Amino acid sequence: PVAICRTATTINLVGDTTSPIPAKNFDEGSYDCCIDRFEVKRMSEDDTLFRPSITFNCSDITEMVVMRVWDCSGNSNTCMISVNIQDKVKPFIVGPPNLSIECNALDNKSLSVSYLNSKFGKIVIGSATRDSIRIDKYNDGTNDLVGVGIDGYSTDNCGVPTITQTFIPSINSCGIGTIIRTFVVTDKTGLRDSVKQYITIQNSKP
Repeated sequence: PVAICRTATTINLVGDTTSPIPAKNFDEGSYDCCIDRFEVKRMSEDDTLFRPSITFNCSDITEMVVMRVWDCSGNSNTCMISVNIQDKVKPFIVGPPNLSIECNALDNKSLSVSYLNSKFGKIVIGSATRDSIRIDKYNDGTNDLVGVGIDGYSTDNCGVPTITQTFIPSINSCGIGTIIRTFVVTDKTGLRDSVKQYITIQNSKP
C-alpha cells in the first residue's frame, strides 16, 4: 500500500490526557486495492508497539508519530506525522468566602498578603489541604474564635498552578470599609483564572 500521512496536526488535551485517537485519523489518503487496517505508534517506540490508537498526556508537547497501513495481503507501509499537543484547559479555582468582620478584628497597620492569608483564608493546592478560617472576633488574643468558612483551593489538569494575590483596602479613619482580595492562578501554558474575596469591615457596636 501507499501510506500518506497528514503533514502535521494539533490535538487538544481533555483533562490530563487525550481520548484514544484512532490511527486512521492521521491518514491523508493512503491507497491500495484492498486496505485492511491502520496502526500507529510514537516514533521513539519499538515497532512491536504499533496499535490501533494512541493517547497523549501533559508531558507531550510535539511528538513525531508513525502511521502504518496494511493491505489485505499482509503488506504494509509507513509514514510520519508531527503532532502538536495543546493544553487549553484553564486551571480551576475556588476562593475563600466573602466575610463580614468587626473593625476590632482587623489590624489596619499590618495589612499584607501574609497577614490576610493567616487571618481570612488563602488559596491552597488541592481541596484536601484546606484549613478552617477562624476569626478572633475582637482581635484581643482571647479564645473567642469564630468559624467563618474554609480556605479556597486550586487545581490544574497538568501540574501545579502558580498562585498570585493582590488586595485593595478601602478603609476610613474609623476602621470601617472593605478589602477586596484578588487571587489569580496560572498554569504552565499561561492559561489563567481568578476569583475575588470581599471582606466587609463594620462596627456593629459603635
